[in-house]
Amino acid sequence: MLKLFNITVRIKADKRFMPKRYLAKQGGNMKNKKVSILLAFALVFTTLLTACGSEPKTASKPAGEVLSEAVKKQFDLESAHFVMEGMLNVDISDEQASADPSLAMVAPFLKEAKLTIDQNSMVKDSKAYMMVEAEAGGQKFTGEVAMESPTKMLVKSDLYPQVIVIDTKQMMETASQMSGQAAPALPTSMADLKPVVDVSVDIMSEIFKGVEPTSREAKEIEFASGKESLDMITYSYKSNDEVLALVEKVMNNYFDSEKMYDLITDEKMMKLLGEDAKANMPTKEQYLETMKQAKEMAKGQMDMMKEEFAKAVDVKELTLAMGIDGEGNMRYTNMVFDGVVKQDGQELPIKISLVQKADNINAVKAEDVKTIEVTEENSINLEELIMQQMMGGMQMDMDASEDMEEDDMMEDEDMADLEAELEELDNELELTDEEQEALDALMSEDEE
Repeated sequence: MLKLFNITVRIKADKRFMPKRYLAKQGGNMKNKKVSILLAFALVFTTLLTACGSEPKTASKPAGEVLSEAVKKQFDLESAHFVMEGMLNVDISDEQASADPSLAMVAPFLKEAKLTIDQNSMVKDSKAYMMVEAEAGGQKFTGEVAMESPTKMLVKSDLYPQVIVIDTKQMMETASQMSGQAAPALPTSMADLKPVVDVSVDIMSEIFKGVEPTSREAKEIEFASGKESLDMITYSYKSNDEVLALVEKVMNNYFDSEKMYDLITDEKMMKLLGEDAKANMPTKEQYLETMKQAKEMAKGQMDMMKEEFAKAVDVKELTLAMGIDGEGNMRYTNMVFDGVVKQDGQELPIKISLVQKADNINAVKAEDVKTIEVTEENSINLEELIMQQMMGGMQMDMDASEDMEEDDMMEDEDMADLEAELEELDNELELTDEEQEALDALMSEDEE
């Protein structure tokens, strides 16, 4: 579920779920999106993290095999509980804030911002409930999120008065109706996702083949139920060169792997993607030739990519540590980024950490997985919310235009009053011809 909420935030921030005009425009690309949609939902549910166990018994197996089995095993769970704590710190100096008003505005909210999520999940039933708490800029925000199915979530928070309903299935159906194309088959249960997850994990294993952990040790981690000894597998990179070396290896694995084609065209995957995807799939020879050409192109651009990367970021630490218990369950995840992001001549030190612990495996009760009450009066669909925000912006523009028109009308009225006063004064003064010409010239200048 950790990744579930990363996806949810991106959906909101990036505005991928747009109103009908946008969905209609995107409809033509629906076929190409089927793979990514299904894989995204697979990854959402692989993160309903699990745990229980004793002393780690996995040390004799290769790290990649242990991690792959841990992810796949999560689909055998009935329920789970996890707690996640995140921290973001952007060190904006007083000098930078003074030079850039936009930085000064956000600086307080990026200083040691914190996020805590406490979640209970009924994994088999594809249901979850979480309490969310965030602290930023001296303010605290709370919220609730309930997942009712693989395609439907409810969000309630201090930031908006109504419950926001995010219904991906409905959005896809709307896009399908407006584009005239069939909507992709979205998952309805964990059983729908498991074949895609299995293939997805195998693909990742193939891509990261030969990437060895930088450290591996038995380590005790404190949980609510007590200490657990875990097989801690850590990948840590301390510089740009180390990160780019990893990227280059992963790219070469992807381009060189003949097995990759067999995984992508796996029967279980093709069944879910449908006949259109199967009909448009290239032959293995065509695929391998394409990968060969892509590798040569990427090789030629590697030096430029390294230069651009160095211009954008300076990595001090990039770490992913995963703890597996004696039963092969993933119990602990710790992700850290520490570095400097460079943009528009500014260098911003940034540190991000995310720690997740999982316990209470198969012991969460159905009543512990709450939901959020939704009525027609207290809720709003995400599409409608986005449309309201767009219309609100348009209304503000219209109001501003009306104000300008009113100002113009007032100016016209003022001019008419001035002309009337001048005409009355003219009658009273009985001006000479020369004086009248001078007055007419003055009035002409005022009109201009």
